[in-house]
Amino acid sequence: MVQQEIMDYLSGIKRGSQSTSEWNRRITLARNFNEWIGLIKERAKETAVIGGENHRAYLRLRELVRENRLLPGDCEYIYYWLTESYYAETTDPFLMMEFAEMILPIYESGDDLDRRIFLYTCLGFSYLEISRTGDELAKSKTVSWYRKVTGMRYFFEDFKDDRSRVLIFVAYCNLIRICPELELITPEETYGFWKELQEIRKDPLMCSFDEQIPRIRELVHITLEDFRVYCPKYLTKMHPGTRMYRELSEEMEKYYASLEDENDEDTDDPAFFYHFYNARVQKNEMTWTEAFYAFEKTYRECQIPTGLADFDPIVWYLNPLEMLLEMLGKTDIPADRKQEKGKELRKELVVRLRSYFLVGGYSLSETLANLCFDKAILATMDTKDEKESFVFDMVVSRHMNTYLHSVMVSMLAVRITQEAVDVCPEVFVGFPGMDDVAAVKEGRMLLCHYAQKTGMFHDIGKNAIIDIINTDMRPLTDYEYQILRCHPNRGFAYLSQDKDFYNYRDVVIGHHKSYDGEKGYPYDFDNKSSPYKSIIDVISVCDCLDAATDWLGRSYHRSKTFTEVLQELNSGAGNRYSPKIVRLLNERQQLANEIEELLQDGRIRIFHEAFKKFFGME
Repeated sequence: MVQQEIMDYLSGIKRGSQSTSEWNRRITLARNFNEWIGLIKERAKETAVIGGENHRAYLRLRELVRENRLLPGDCEYIYYWLTESYYAETTDPFLMMEFAEMILPIYESGDDLDRRIFLYTCLGFSYLEISRTGDELAKSKTVSWYRKVTGMRYFFEDFKDDRSRVLIFVAYCNLIRICPELELITPEETYGFWKELQEIRKDPLMCSFDEQIPRIRELVHITLEDFRVYCPKYLTKMHPGTRMYRELSEEMEKYYASLEDENDEDTDDPAFFYHFYNARVQKNEMTWTEAFYAFEKTYRECQIPTGLADFDPIVWYLNPLEMLLEMLGKTDIPADRKQEKGKELRKELVVRLRSYFLVGGYSLSETLANLCFDKAILATMDTKDEKESFVFDMVVSRHMNTYLHSVMVSMLAVRITQEAVDVCPEVFVGFPGMDDVAAVKEGRMLLCHYAQKTGMFHDIGKNAIIDIINTDMRPLTDYEYQILRCHPNRGFAYLSQDKDFYNYRDVVIGHHKSYDGEKGYPYDFDNKSSPYKSIIDVISVCDCLDAATDWLGRSYHRSKTFTEVLQELNSGAGNRYSPKIVRLLNERQQLANEIEELLQDGRIRIFHEAFKKFFGME
């Protein structure tokens, strides 16, 4: 029965999540290194078993679905799991999306309006979260599914479940408040949805459930007010000569005037004051310096919500500090004072960031990634080293397994680069500033330093998709794998935000391309023409060495021995991998011994240090 397969799969995922939490708890209580490593090994065995079971269950389930063997009872079971997931605090949008699309045809062909609107909402929410990874398909599907939800407003009176009525306004809220921020829709489209919501609220029927369902009135108020708050931002993206621009300008002025007349307490929102002072500067009513100090004073006086339901760290902590730094850059404050003030704000931002360092969620992951590469924030730093340390501490170190992998690749890359310079220095001829073998030998330390840095940063593009990587208790869906393959492009985009990172970009975008340039991804990057080709090849080999032999942090595959991986490298030498780097591992026994030790006992030492860093172990 398919339902049993579904139950097995979902219960396996739940068991894996609970197992991870319990093992982490036990490991943090370890009294010494020997006890710690014993627990680590036990955990590795158990997670490998659960991960394997979940993978097999997923493949069985997917095959049954492809054969159209879902029965009504199976669909109901999936539906109730989706409702439980949607209304829970933690969700898995890719899994929700896959299951919702799996059963949607059944409910679209029936007359159950409540189930239909919920599945539309579930898909809108799932794609909204996925769009935060930068996936273009998810961006368009988010709007499409939420539009289906709002289209069901014509059945407002026919719903049996009050939650279905609320979902209509949830859709408008996300279309008007969230989608513009993620640039999923234009300011003109946002304005259209806002006007539509206003018109809907003129219909007595659409207001008739307000007393019975207070949540509707709350959502409408928040949505309409938030649009007015962001009017100045939308105006900057619209053509001044259009009718819509004039209407929006009038709406903004009426809103500001009403707030000044009423002294409305509901305006204790940092974003409102940021846009308000920006608008005053644009109208020559104050300077940027005056606006900066006025905004900082107002923000410090804001009453931050105390209720967990109303508190959003992005809205109240992270965004305002980013806004202050951006506004600071436009002031005429003396350079030394501006730099000092920038560092003060950045220090405060780092404290806030670290408060949510290990918190999951696509929204927070996306925000942290963008903040760490924000030009206004990076501009407060004096040196390249300072910028690199900041990004490393706030991005690379955030996810333990990715951090461990980066450290391992970095150490492997340095050791192999050292050996290669001594044995086959011609490999690096063509590296910037190294036109011949003599220059390569003279630049040995520089090459090793560069290998170390790029090893640490090579997976920087995974930062915004940490939540995908964290699904290691189940196999990745095809869609997740597709997005994961975009991390080199995402990393390249991050590093393009500041010229001090430019020299790392080729390695970040090219480390999954084959040595001969014929295979791998991204397909449009020409690694063979890159001046950093030699280090790209080194990092590519090191990436493979660590990933394939990792027996501590990857539950989704059986780890291989160094000998097994070396055989694979030999098979791919000349097309997938650099033949000279592979030859080094075969012919330099001392190097091979050191690499093998690093991949085994060395991994334990590094993992131990990483674990202490993340969980505060003594």
